Amino acid sequence: MTNQAYAAPRNALEEKLVAIWMDVLNLKQVGIHDDFFVVGRFSAGHAPPVAGAADVGSGSAAAPLFETTTIAGLAGSFKRR
Repeated sequence: MTNQAYAAPRNALEEKLVAIWMDVLNLKQVGIHDDFFVVGRFSAGHAPPVAGAADVGSGSAAAPLFETTTIAGLAGSFKRR
């Protein structure tokens, strides 16, 4: 995981994103401040399928994952759109 303590989802959007990451990355727990590339042990080439795994926002879902690699950051970027 990351160096940070586990932080649970704070709203429905974060809960949905956490569920997607846990499913796709085959993890039992993902906190909202965990870094996608750290917990998933993936390179940037794996991000688009995971970022677009569900309809959580409008526009390209992959772009925000490269701007911010945490659930908290992604949820914030979707809310600003």
